[in-house]
Amino acid sequence: MILTWNNINLGIEKYFADNIDIDYYNGFLIYLSDIEFYCELKEMLFVNNRILLQKEDGTTEEIKTQNSNKHIEQSILTIIQNYRYSNAVELFDRGEYFRAKVCEALNTNIDLLNEDIKDINEAYLTMNHFREKIVNSIQETLIRGQEVKYISSRHADSFIEDSEIERFDKMINTLINKDIFLKNGVYDFSRSFIRTQDKSKHITTFYNIIKECFFNTARRSINRTNQRCNVVEILEVLEVENQQMFQNNSMSEEQFNSLQDISEILTL
Repeated sequence: MILTWNNINLGIEKYFADNIDIDYYNGFLIYLSDIEFYCELKEMLFVNNRILLQKEDGTTEEIKTQNSNKHIEQSILTIIQNYRYSNAVELFDRGEYFRAKVCEALNTNIDLLNEDIKDINEAYLTMNHFREKIVNSIQETLIRGQEVKYISSRHADSFIEDSEIERFDKMINTLINKDIFLKNGVYDFSRSFIRTQDKSKHITTFYNIIKECFFNTARRSINRTNQRCNVVEILEVLEVENQQMFQNNSMSEEQFNSLQDISEILTL
């Protein structure tokens, strides 16, 4: 199988369309959770194919193992997102994933979760807490009669209070160690926090991630106290509630690593 760099989704989608009949596909939908669906599609793709990726510079790279190319992993997640939930997502990227996870955390009954999954759920509730702090920090100004909403380019000292540092650290540690897709590098996150122990850099990195994943923004220069200041214009606060999106809170890493074969699952 040859996948082109700018059309990975289409190539993988065509393979599954050509190789999964409707009854088999319906079995996926009925019996498998989203993450089991993801693992089975990925297993099918890698076991049955020699995957060659044609890169932007014209060279070709063989993708030999699962979890070794985030673009292929994200393409499989995108296919699940679009087919299972009938959403027209061009790419189920990090922002889509984080918004889905916050939505899931807000709507999950924690009494039904094991301890590891409770930790992940709590981590995304914490992420939402800091997201809401940014939402509440949005300011407004008039520029040539037009209302402009904006936030600071750099986080305020109050973004993460001293009393919240322990909660912040727990969230980061949980996400980089227990969230399967962050730990495996499907979505960029963990390296930014592992490569340095500088707390201020951790907070700045996290602030920038939240800006990127939960808001549509643009750079803007405005007048503040008779000085020109660079700010982040908020074009849209992206919705996190009432979304039908990929769910993976129902499975721990141990379960993820010991998934049964599809034939075993479908005979339950």
